[in-house]
Amino acid sequence: MDAVREAHADADRYKKTEKRTGDKGKTLERGTAWNPKEVFCNPSGRNLRNVWTINPRGYKEAHYATYPEALVEPCIKVSTSQKGVCPKCGSQWARIVDSKAVKRYRTNDRTDRHNQGGGVNSCGNTVAGVSTTTLGWKATCNCNNQSSLINNHLEPVPALVLDPFMGSGTTAVVAAKLGRNYFGCEINPEYKENHIDERVAEAESGVPIEEARSGQGALFEI
Repeated sequence: MDAVREAHADADRYKKTEKRTGDKGKTLERGTAWNPKEVFCNPSGRNLRNVWTINPRGYKEAHYATYPEALVEPCIKVSTSQKGVCPKCGSQWARIVDSKAVKRYRTNDRTDRHNQGGGVNSCGNTVAGVSTTTLGWKATCNCNNQSSLINNHLEPVPALVLDPFMGSGTTAVVAAKLGRNYFGCEINPEYKENHIDERVAEAESGVPIEEARSGQGALFEI
């Protein structure tokens, strides 16, 4: 989830406490409005929502079923490790994450929930979210612990993304931009020649398709 965090909306980030007079003249407090001095959220961003708002993108070439790169990017980020995978068994490397509860002040920090045996629980509203920080990465397999590999440490390699119906090659393009390996299948050779090859080459080299067609090569191309 830390790979696909979204920017916070202002309403998610800031809460302000307002005092008001309640029953019997008591002064009560409740959360309202925004206050930039009090941030109650993960500074790295909010969790990815269940519904994604993604604008369609035009595609000038002759292909009838393209989709925007923004649709593929979160799927690849959330399903493959940014660090990579074990070159021997393919197990993905995992994030080492430090998590801390983000709390906000509540007048009644503790409430009597069930009133059984004098039990008192912390009020859930005091926890406004969780702040996470990526500390590093760790292998999820034991390949490096095998006796024959003690002196031959296995560094991770890029994760592999498979697209069984490549079409115009959008999935491979995004995989290349994110530093992943890719593999795809396409039954129509025209799609490969007229779409996939050029678009993936542009993603890998950084040379625009128009310039590549005119003979411009990548700066460090061999």
